Amino acid sequence: MTRNGSERHSAGHTAARTSDLSVRWTVAIAPLESGRRRACESIATVADAWCGVRGLTGLDGSVSWPALFAPGVYTSDEVPEFLAGPVWTEVRARLDEPWTESVEVDLRHGIVRQRWHLEGREIVLLRFLSGADAGVGVQRVDAPLGLVEASEPLLRPTLRSETSVTSALIGGAEVMTVRDTGSGACIAAAAHDEVHDTSSTRSIVRLVGIGTGEASRAQAQAVDRLHRARSIGASELARRHRSAWDRRWERCGTWVPDRSDLERAVRFATFHLLCVGSRGSDPDEPGGAPPAETAIGARGTTGSSYRGHVFWDTDVFVVPALSAIAPEGARSALEYRWARLGQAQARARREGRRGARFPWESAADGTEVTPTTARDLRGKLLAIRTGDLEIHITADIAWAVGNHVDWTGDDEFLASHGLELLVETARYWASRLEVDRDRSAHLRSVIGPDEYHEQVDDNVFTNMMVRHNLELAAATALRFGGCSTDEIRTWRELAEALVVG
Repeated sequence: MTRNGSERHSAGHTAARTSDLSVRWTVAIAPLESGRRRACESIATVADAWCGVRGLTGLDGSVSWPALFAPGVYTSDEVPEFLAGPVWTEVRARLDEPWTESVEVDLRHGIVRQRWHLEGREIVLLRFLSGADAGVGVQRVDAPLGLVEASEPLLRPTLRSETSVTSALIGGAEVMTVRDTGSGACIAAAAHDEVHDTSSTRSIVRLVGIGTGEASRAQAQAVDRLHRARSIGASELARRHRSAWDRRWERCGTWVPDRSDLERAVRFATFHLLCVGSRGSDPDEPGGAPPAETAIGARGTTGSSYRGHVFWDTDVFVVPALSAIAPEGARSALEYRWARLGQAQARARREGRRGARFPWESAADGTEVTPTTARDLRGKLLAIRTGDLEIHITADIAWAVGNHVDWTGDDEFLASHGLELLVETARYWASRLEVDRDRSAHLRSVIGPDEYHEQVDDNVFTNMMVRHNLELAAATALRFGGCSTDEIRTWRELAEALVVG
């Protein structure tokens, strides 16, 4: 393990070492076969935690599932899902026969490259979402003259009955806005293409600004970001983007001796964590700071699976990792939970409990959005009970708070929002636990993390996490105040009495 992932790859190394560097920092799929295309579109997602763009560019009729998603921006359906924004990654090409296609993900600098080859000719596409400038996308296509054409830079996404798409000229830029008609949530994009021809080649450089929120704000944000991108220029945007990724890797560089395959696998996983947990700065925010919260879904922005909902994965796995490598992203994810504490408290009250019970699946407002039914492969309707019984999510959030503070020493967060989360979740458990005559405490009728065994009594994982929640809340409340000594004593007694088998 090194502090800087580039320290062992100095310019003085041999060409063979340079080749090894590429292997250790590049995920390559060559040739890209049609049967693997959908998976590769997730692998090749690029994101900056403001938004993420999934999808490979489809040329000459090849199938593609492009999508632009923004964390926390959902439809208003009964079961909300990601709102898909305008498509800005497509290219119009004239190919009269099949070309060999490949894709590379440059983990070192957060760049996706696609290539098409045929008889000595090559089309190369490069794409990134800026790691330095929030909500700015860049795509460049280089090809022999006559193969690619200038086209509309923004296309409509796959439409749903609850969404509307409008295009308008705003601030001198063409802006496409996708709006959920129920909630009013929007994703807007403004794009501009520059075409450069020589006697034998054509380059098309596309700059994109992306905005979210209600319509006028999203549109203004998209236009401002596009204008800023054009004033900076594509080359300088690329330099700033690479520098931002250099800084990210300096904090969490990884080196595995004699195992380039394992090293690359670790870097690939870390790359996607950094994509969801690291933001470019936005001058529209005070001091250039990022927004206070991030809704990190189970699949990030790599696709619409799980509808973009936030599960326990974020709290138990993602937040602890980000606390070590991108602590600002970890705190943003915890702020997402804190901002929805009121909904969790309301749910606990509806159930006749105290404190706060968080939803198994969370979207925009923090209400429970877990589907209640689903069909199996034979079409049989099955009940989904995780939203009712998989209650360890509440203790998982306390686990995330503790891990974040342990790694970062962020006592300012712990004394404020962290303390509230710990106290309210502990109060829920104190009202949910059942105490028998022998003074042993139990959690009955739950679903554990395997999700297959329903209505289990004293699931070990759940009870251990609840014990940790109670103990951490007691210690934190004793340190910062806000709770009576009797309440703190009760939490400690329950933690000790809880059966963990």
